[in-house]
Amino acid sequence: MIVGAVGVGKSTLISKVLKELNCSAAGFLTKKEDSLADPAKGSPLYFYEVGAHGEPVRKHLFGYCKDKVPLTFPEAFDAAAGYVGSICGGDVIVMDEIGTMEAVSPRFRSAVLSILDGSVPVIAAVKDKDAPFPEAVRSHPNCRCFTVNTENRDRLFEQVLAFMKEQLAGG
Repeated sequence: MIVGAVGVGKSTLISKVLKELNCSAAGFLTKKEDSLADPAKGSPLYFYEVGAHGEPVRKHLFGYCKDKVPLTFPEAFDAAAGYVGSICGGDVIVMDEIGTMEAVSPRFRSAVLSILDGSVPVIAAVKDKDAPFPEAVRSHPNCRCFTVNTENRDRLFEQVLAFMKEQLAGG
């Protein structure tokens, strides 16, 4: 788990590690699309399904965020839970990012925790928020957390890469 504040480089670190590993990945990415912002609602938040080669294959609108206040669509999280629960086909599962909006969907939270219970290595970005679901993910017995900040993000790359190589080798 790559843990850190918003904008510190969690997703960038994950991308760099996956590129260096040169393995297949499946999972999901979430992205706030500021260029598509609505004046009243804010920026849309999309969930992208990721195919075996890391490319987005389908997207779902999860909600909007304006002035750091989310407007969440529970039905979108519930719909995405089916996909999350069936992720397969990758050497590594990517979950970028896990935060507080998932609180609206017990099905989505359950699907994420089931993945963590599995045997496929996971690399995930997790917000450093003090909230029940991110805390459940960070404290999962199959997880090792790497806390990233602006001072250590370049050094952390080698540590995360070594850990993921060990996981892929069956360690």
